Amino acid sequence: MNQPSWNPPLLAKRKNPMIQEYYFPDRWKMLICCLMLNLTSRRQVDPIIKGFFERWPSPDSASKADEVKMKEYLKPLGMYNRRSKTIIKMSKQFLEGFLEAKQLHGCGKYADDSDRIFYRGLWKTTEPTDGALVSYKKFLEVHYEK
Repeated sequence: MNQPSWNPPLLAKRKNPMIQEYYFPDRWKMLICCLMLNLTSRRQVDPIIKGFFERWPSPDSASKADEVKMKEYLKPLGMYNRRSKTIIKMSKQFLEGFLEAKQLHGCGKYADDSDRIFYRGLWKTTEPTDGALVSYKKFLEVHYEK
């Protein structure tokens, strides 16, 4: 699936948009945001995400990244050894193709729910447990027009 299934309404227009909203429709970047947010606060991710995508702008570049350089860049997020390995492996798998985000290395319920809601447009049948995704789903229930 190379193109999103829909166009989410009012992307990045809410008072506190989720970071994924800024990177739609780039599915890989949206999933990288999820991986970076894993056990990390948005306050820690915001200052480095743009620079990360400047260094590694695509799944191809990330899959071939120098792990030492990526680790060094990801240090402010903590767990940089695991995080860099996860991003590199997930990027390789992303290029190979997949049906659901949860099939990719490091992508758990949050990343899968985010992908279903933002990229695939399956928000009506997705039951997120993450507070920000629950809030976004409620926003869609109020603002989405067919």
